[in-house]
Amino acid sequence: MIEDLLGEPESREVVEWLQSGPPDTRTLGEIPTTAASLELAREIYSRGAKKVTAVKIDSYPGGEQNTGKLVITLLDDPPARKRVFEWCATLAEKMGFDAEIDVGQTLLFVMLD
Repeated sequence: MIEDLLGEPESREVVEWLQSGPPDTRTLGEIPTTAASLELAREIYSRGAKKVTAVKIDSYPGGEQNTGKLVITLLDDPPARKRVFEWCATLAEKMGFDAEIDVGQTLLFVMLD
């Protein structure tokens, strides 16, 4: 379940996690730089996410870390929810998945790769 991912020890708030290492050692999905990964994370927040958590973070021998998996905590505000769901729908469509439908859930799981 999505809630279980949030409880895993390596799960971290995405902006904090991306900024916690040297430049370009923390990235999202196939995005090559930390700066571009931060831009994506901030876009999700600007759409109306309450919180974005990086989950299932992979660590590599050189100290790099990456994840393509995020959990978005949603607000109760209908316009904010709509903007987040629209963003997720665009991403899902690009990846060949069906869009999530807002049924009042508090969390969304997003795969970037």
